Amino acid sequence: YEFAGSTTAGEVAWYIANAGKSTHPAGQKMPNALGIYDMSGNVWEWCEEGYLRGGSWWNPAVRLSARIKEAPKSRDPRFGFRLALSK
Repeated sequence: YEFAGSTTAGEVAWYIANAGKSTHPAGQKMPNALGIYDMSGNVWEWCEEGYLRGGSWWNPAVRLSARIKEAPKSRDPRFGFRLALSK
């Protein structure tokens, strides 16, 4: 898929064309094949290697492979992070 769970961005992502200039609660779009929601769009997610991935509500739809480098001290309403718990 071009986006996490679909080739159609609007099915899985909040981005500039459909987000209304704000973030949205998690889980309102379709999940990917692993059942994980919001891997594309809504907010850029901080990843361990120091890059942001996934795109945000302010950007055009972003492919899964897209990433941007930001300083760890950067703060912006378009940035977020995901907590992952394992059993």
